[in-house]
Amino acid sequence: RKSLEMERANLELKRKNSEFDRKSLEMEMANLELKRKNSELEISLELERKISELEKKNLELEKKNLELEMKNRWMVKEKQEKNRTELSRDNTDILDKSEDEEPFADMSEHHKKNTKSVTTPDKNRNQITS
Repeated sequence: RKSLEMERANLELKRKNSEFDRKSLEMEMANLELKRKNSELEISLELERKISELEKKNLELEKKNLELEMKNRWMVKEKQEKNRTELSRDNTDILDKSEDEEPFADMSEHHKKNTKSVTTPDKNRNQITS
């Protein structure tokens, strides 16, 4: 009788041990699942950190780009203003030079070059014919 009770108690312990082993395995599997999810979260956090760094760098590049665009516009305006000033100075110089010259002074030269010289008939020729 004691041997039956001991056998039954032994079977009960084996059953409880098996139940404990099953629950232990389930907890180990749950722990592994938590570790997997934790790794995914760490990867996700690392990606978010990298994205944040890239966004920061992008903003810095956009800022530099805007600064360069503003500098370029300023340089273009400066160049245009310099060109306007030089043109204005050149035009003033031309006007001043033309005011110093006599009006139509070069027109007489132009007239001389573009008119044919007219010669008077030779006196001897007239005498021969008469």
